[in-house]
Amino acid sequence: MVRKSNRKRKKRNKGSSKSFNKSLRQSTHPVSTERVEPNEKKYNRKHLKKEVQQNIDNDLND
Repeated sequence: MVRKSNRKRKKRNKGSSKSFNKSLRQSTHPVSTERVEPNEKKYNRKHLKKEVQQNIDNDLND
């Protein structure tokens, strides 16, 4: 009996819970609360670069 209690027990390597990892991540890397509205984007990817450049040139010339 004494020998059994003196034996070293193996430690289980439990991974941290997902919620703990998420809270730790958010505490070290805060998520920005500002969202960019779709109409506030700097570059509309639907237009070709040439069209965008022409629009810019037209706006500057006006």
